[in-house]
Amino acid sequence: MTDPEISITIAHWNRFDILAQCVESILNCDPKLSIEIIVVDNASSDDSVERIREAYPGVKLLCHTTNRGFGAAHNLAIRHARAPYVLVLNNDCELEHGCLASMLDFMEAHPAAGIATCQTVTHAGSEDVLAAGCLQYPTVGSIFIKSVLMYTGLATLVRMGRPGGGPDILGYALDPWKEHELAHVGGAFLFMRRTALDEVGTFDERFFLYLEETDLCKRMREHGWKVMYTPNARVVHKGSVSSELLPGRPAIHRKSTTWFLRKHHGRSAIWLYWIQELAIGISIKPLFLAIRWIYRVLGSSSRSP
Repeated sequence: MTDPEISITIAHWNRFDILAQCVESILNCDPKLSIEIIVVDNASSDDSVERIREAYPGVKLLCHTTNRGFGAAHNLAIRHARAPYVLVLNNDCELEHGCLASMLDFMEAHPAAGIATCQTVTHAGSEDVLAAGCLQYPTVGSIFIKSVLMYTGLATLVRMGRPGGGPDILGYALDPWKEHELAHVGGAFLFMRRTALDEVGTFDERFFLYLEETDLCKRMREHGWKVMYTPNARVVHKGSVSSELLPGRPAIHRKSTTWFLRKHHGRSAIWLYWIQELAIGISIKPLFLAIRWIYRVLGSSSRSP
């Protein structure tokens, strides 16, 4: 059996309809390429497993008996992958035509790239390209600034997560129409070189969800591999379709943040993080929620006849 050119790994948890759209986009993306699709079901509570087997017999389906998270699912798939390139893809993504061929050409032209990503939009035909990644890693300080900006509603003023020709104050991505190197990229679309993964290792499974891709990108760069962005391919990412069904997401995010800070910044960073989380929860968040409520009340009163 000839090895595929690209192995695509998908972690799945419920919502077969969303997964089907993802798989169909893969099958229609670049028909001339040899593609291997590996889906890992994280103990879906619906009929996803049966429907995947029935609708897509050519897809390699692996099943966990419990939901072990994003990294563990993809690690299992990567162990079964046979191609020299591995695309870690969210099940709520759809590839635009030519995406895979463009990414393959990009990686062949950039042998130092261990991980690459491409343009991401929220719906087909959109020119509102989301930030591809970030120029810096999370720190206690950047997490604090991001939290304050989000709670106060000031995030839009600094274009947080939106490219506009240069990085915002948190270091989010640059011009979406130019190729560039990044510190880390989002986990929805990670096109990775297998030799780099064999050298660096795969996802740290102590991250159940969130920041596992940031950790992997950091380890890639520490080993001398580049993390890059190309505007020559595009993916539609609907965003959090499965994870929004997951209970306790804020607690999961805090746990992942805690582990990332402990792993890369030491124990003192954990104490600083939790102190600031407590301060934000007790003072800043309630204060600005109250201000927003008063503003809405006054606004509605002024519009009343």
